[in-house]
Amino acid sequence: MQVSSGGKPHFLVLESEMAIDEEPGKPRPPIKCMVCFSQPEDKKAFDDTYFAEILPAMLKLPAKQFKAYTVVPTADGAETLLHRILEFFFDSQAELESCMASTTGKTLLDAVTKMPTPPFLVVATGG
Repeated sequence: MQVSSGGKPHFLVLESEMAIDEEPGKPRPPIKCMVCFSQPEDKKAFDDTYFAEILPAMLKLPAKQFKAYTVVPTADGAETLLHRILEFFFDSQAELESCMASTTGKTLLDAVTKMPTPPFLVVATGG
């Protein structure tokens, strides 16, 4: 998926749906994994699967924090390339790898890969 065309900047406007174990003023854990879902052809079918399978599987992960967003149209009304974004945070790369190799992690990955349009994953390290 191409996020930038090289032309005018694209901005994502995120509407937070969930923030778990986040404390104001406390720094986030340094390792963030994002799962970014493209605009689906059938939003209702996507959301049904998202709420019934994806979110429950994600919430079983032993992550330190969770965040979930709906991507909404920008102020100029332009459609966005993404529909939803999930973020989960870990204290170390080893914790992330262990989590994703676990039965719980594999359940999430299995649910995500069954989506009609596969998402893309971003792992970021804070510093």
